[in-house]
Amino acid sequence: MASEQEFEHYCGIDVGTENIRCVIGRAPEKPGELPRILGCGSAKSFGVRRGSVVDTVAVAQSIDAALADAEKVSGVSVDGATFSMNGQHVKTYSSKGVAAIAEGEQVSHADLDKAMAAASIVQLPNNQRVTEIIAGGYSVDGQENVQDPTGMVGSRLEVEAVIISSSEIHLKNLEKAIVTANVNCNGLQPAVRAAAEATLTRQQRERGVIFVDIGAQTTSLAVYEEMEMKKIAVVPMGSSNITNDLAIGLRVEVDLAEKVKLEYAEVGSRVEATKVIEVDWEDEIYKFKARDVDLIIGSRLEEIFERLAKELKKMGQHSRLPGGIILSGGGSAIKGTEEVARDILKLPSKRAAVSSYETSTGDVLGTEWSTAVGLMLFDDKSFNDANRGGRKLIDQIFDRSKRLVFKQKM
Repeated sequence: MASEQEFEHYCGIDVGTENIRCVIGRAPEKPGELPRILGCGSAKSFGVRRGSVVDTVAVAQSIDAALADAEKVSGVSVDGATFSMNGQHVKTYSSKGVAAIAEGEQVSHADLDKAMAAASIVQLPNNQRVTEIIAGGYSVDGQENVQDPTGMVGSRLEVEAVIISSSEIHLKNLEKAIVTANVNCNGLQPAVRAAAEATLTRQQRERGVIFVDIGAQTTSLAVYEEMEMKKIAVVPMGSSNITNDLAIGLRVEVDLAEKVKLEYAEVGSRVEATKVIEVDWEDEIYKFKARDVDLIIGSRLEEIFERLAKELKKMGQHSRLPGGIILSGGGSAIKGTEEVARDILKLPSKRAAVSSYETSTGDVLGTEWSTAVGLMLFDDKSFNDANRGGRKLIDQIFDRSKRLVFKQKM
C-alpha cells in the first residue's frame, strides 16, 4: 500500500472577510476518483474588506496560520494552493470564437485551441485582468449545443466562452499577500464558483439554477445553465451587515446580536406577532420581540435580494431558470430567508442540501467550508483541466464526488 508521502496533494485556501479556511486533500488511489480530504485549518481573517485585500501583511499572517493548522492536522506539507478571489471587481463576460476546419478534416484539439484563442480577444476595462476562459457549448457547421466536438467533421467550429476577470489592483494585493505568506499560487477562482462546484448537484446544473452565497460582507451569485456557469455577480452586503443592524436596532453589543441572529432569528410570514425571544447572555436574560427581529433582518435581506434582482435583470436571466435559487453561506441559515428570496426574485428558492464534509481524521465540516473544498478540487489539475476543456470528465465523476466528499447528516 502506498505511503502518504507518495501521493500528490492538493490545497484550497478561501480568503474570506471574517475567516480564512484551508483544506488539504490527496490524490485518489484510483483514476477517476476525487481527492480525499486529509485535514483543514482556519484562522481569523484580518486585512480583508468586502472581499478585497487592504492589508497584505495581515492577510499573509492569516493565510500562514490557516495553512499551518491544516498541515498539522493532515500530517503533510504543501507548497502551493488554489486561492479564492471575491468582491464586486470579479466580473464575467460572454464571448464567441470561431476556427476554420480544413475541408474533410475532423475537429482536433488544435482547432479547439484556435477557437478559444479567438474567443479570448475581447475589449475589457483597463483595470481588469483575465484570470480564466471557460469553454461552454460548441457548434459545428451550425449544429449547436455540442459538448465535445473532437472527431466531428465540418468546416466551421464555434465556441461560446465565459471570460472571468478581476481588478488588477485587487489581484496584485492578493498575490502580494500570497507571496508574503511564502505559498505558491496554483490558481485563482471566484469564491462563489468554487462553492457552487462543491455544492450543486448535476440535476440542478442541468436545469438551470442561481447559486447564492451570503457571506460576511458580500453576497455572490453564480448562474448555471445546461451544466455551465454563465455569469457571476457580487453585491457589497452580507451577513455581518445583518448583525450590525440588529446591534443598532436592539441596542445591544455586536456579539449578542450575532447570537440572536444565529440561534433565534426568523423572518417571514410565519413569525408569531406576540412571540418573545429570551436570550441568556453573560448571566442576564435579554428579551426581544420576534417581530422587531423580523423587521430588522427582513429589511436588510430584502435590500440584498433586490440588489441581486437588479444584477439578474442586467444579465437577462431573471426568470429563465427552472431550477430556481439555491441559498448557501452563513446568512442563508436564518429561518425564512428562502421566503424573502422567493418573494423578491419571483423564483422557487431553497437552501442548499444539508451536507457536511468528512476528513480522513473523522472531523465533520459544515457547509461554510464549501468554498475551500471547491478550491481544493480545482487545485487537482485533472479536475481543473476538465472544467477548462469541457464537461466530459466532470459528468462522469460529479455525482460520485458527493459520495466521496460529502457525508449526509442523519
